Amino acid sequence: MEEYISEIRNYLPLNYRDSENNEYVKYLIDACQETSSLNKDQFSLIAFHMLYMSYIFKVIWQSHKTNHGNIHNHLQNHLNQLGNYENPFDLSIVKEEEAIKILRCFGFHMNRINQFQIPIKNRDHCAHASGFIQYKKPDVEQVVKDELSHVKAIQEKTKELLAQLFMNYFTTYYKPDDVNSFFPSGLDSVDKFIQQHLLSIKDLEAICEIEFGFMRMESSTAEIIWRKVFYLLTVAKRDELIGNDYKYFIDKFSLILNGIFYQTEISVDDLLENEFSVIWQTLTTEQKTIMLGVNNVRQ
Repeated sequence: MEEYISEIRNYLPLNYRDSENNEYVKYLIDACQETSSLNKDQFSLIAFHMLYMSYIFKVIWQSHKTNHGNIHNHLQNHLNQLGNYENPFDLSIVKEEEAIKILRCFGFHMNRINQFQIPIKNRDHCAHASGFIQYKKPDVEQVVKDELSHVKAIQEKTKELLAQLFMNYFTTYYKPDDVNSFFPSGLDSVDKFIQQHLLSIKDLEAICEIEFGFMRMESSTAEIIWRKVFYLLTVAKRDELIGNDYKYFIDKFSLILNGIFYQTEISVDDLLENEFSVIWQTLTTEQKTIMLGVNNVRQ
């Protein structure tokens, strides 16, 4: 059960912004682990299902931030109930079956939606006083595997949404007339991005794999350079969180070198001394050489 808990945790927000929400998710994880270790498998299934629904609530909330897939139409019957809808868990007042139907904003066929709803019945079998133990450990593990399979299918559909969140965040904080807007805090700017949109490890992973249009452009203007900077900082944060020793960041750094030496507004040295300073200071000489090339490496 431990591996399944660890896996779904990677799909949940790194930070809910609300300490009570963070405590709640930790409570569910602890409950799932502890009941499983005691062979109280039906109770571990209940806790895991609540983590599953927490993921679904998060995805719908993120979609609502940008009206992805015209989600406002799918939410229209619930908006009066939800009010300002500032927290993913606000959606918990909606019946779970109805909440899952909102995932139609990702273009899922109704048959697929029905599959996503099946775990609700499994949970109900455990949550009601039926008089007998319905699920043993192998049964619980199968239900949990099914839920993780649903999570992966939903996550695969979120790439367009995550790309939109990334570009919207950059546009909000990119102000050509304000020198202090160009992410001077380096990795801290990504922490704010993560917090604002309740991003998970898997969300960051997806963003790092998206082929944004600006990545194919030469670093010939400040706006293109700063888009690449913010993308690379996101890549570095993902490396940092998974203990990847900035390997993906080093591999991707050539994006910013493409054409940057043909403009004089922003230099590579300035970026290394400011935006990328925390990362640069941790790298070995060999890593720096790989990152910049033998002829350009700074000691």
